[in-house]
Amino acid sequence: MSVSLAVEADEGTPIPDVMLINSYNTRQDADIWTRMRRGFQLSHEETKLVLYYERLYTKSPKTFARLVANAKPYIFYILTQTERNGMPSEIALLPGVESTFNPNAKSSSNAYGMWQFVASTGTRFNMAQNSSIDERQDLVKSTNSALSYLNYLHKLFGQWEPAIGAYNWGEGNMYREIIHSGQKPGNIDYASLNLRSETENYVPKLIALASIIDNPSKFGVNLENVENKPVVAVVNPPKLMTISQMINLAGIDKDTFNKLNPQYKSTDYTVGNKDHVVLPLSNESIYLASIGKNQFQTPTNENPIVLSVQNQNDESSSDGGDLIALAAAGDLNNQENDSNTVPSDVKNINNELDNLITELNAPPPETLTINYIVANGDTLFSIAKRFGEDINEIKNQNNIVGNSLTVGETLTIKTSQNGS
Repeated sequence: MSVSLAVEADEGTPIPDVMLINSYNTRQDADIWTRMRRGFQLSHEETKLVLYYERLYTKSPKTFARLVANAKPYIFYILTQTERNGMPSEIALLPGVESTFNPNAKSSSNAYGMWQFVASTGTRFNMAQNSSIDERQDLVKSTNSALSYLNYLHKLFGQWEPAIGAYNWGEGNMYREIIHSGQKPGNIDYASLNLRSETENYVPKLIALASIIDNPSKFGVNLENVENKPVVAVVNPPKLMTISQMINLAGIDKDTFNKLNPQYKSTDYTVGNKDHVVLPLSNESIYLASIGKNQFQTPTNENPIVLSVQNQNDESSSDGGDLIALAAAGDLNNQENDSNTVPSDVKNINNELDNLITELNAPPPETLTINYIVANGDTLFSIAKRFGEDINEIKNQNNIVGNSLTVGETLTIKTSQNGS
């Protein structure tokens, strides 16, 4: 069920209807992380590689906080679409693995956007790529394409782990390896597959990120509360107009617009009612009032869509300011700032994010150093068996006399990457 809201302009001209997406198939938790946790479905077993990437993600609290800040404008939309596709909510964190939720990310292999589509896969999913527009950087188009691809891969392999791995490696490579291993789709021991290093590490990165979100205090992470409501609106222009005109109608500065719509490469690019534009939710009412005063009419099947479950008359809602302040490149709402006056701490954190992506893309060292927190029921024997290490070696590494352990104690374990 959807609710339609018609607003009258001062002149009596009706503004096009606003379609509100209600709570159908979405969870109504107070914050986005609680909602996400309720949808976790994958195994969060802390293998050696998962432990390694948990440590890598959380070694700098400021860097992890920036990754979360990057996600804020987009996570409501991504999680909603993930839920409506009946997918594990861990998948909503894949842009964190791919790009730290940066729609301007570009890899060495020329993959673009939050979801890191290469040109051929972008073409496969009908994403325009030319000098005027690159829809691989479009929040809506790239997210929906990525989820469609992942659903296809899940149907192909019958399990999420190989489907997620195939998103990184390609279904042909994954399928050939599964057949070569003598296994069958639907009954795959993912850990036993002979994968390339990047793909072997890909699923552990996602599980590590999800595990941190699931239990941030375990990792000493102060996870910022993110309200379970959107901060952006997706609107369809009612008739042909340039991006420059859209910016003026919405009362938005160019830099903010570009951060939310990096797919558009020129303000002279023309959009129409089959296109969409992302605006801060706080600017949506300005845009609607503007097109009402200009007497633009929207076809009944092309209503602007507001990704919201709240009352649109509440103009104070406005995480628009937070959206701007916390988007990937720092304080975008400060129009006095240019690229030469970005605060040094923002530059430093953005550099740390770049370094994090580099480290995540690098293969783990042959020997991993893992900081393991002893849980209730752990014994030296069970820990040694779990990591495939010798009990005496663990005792020597941690100066343990006897065989007793204390819950909450941290053990340092140096272990081979290739162990089970």
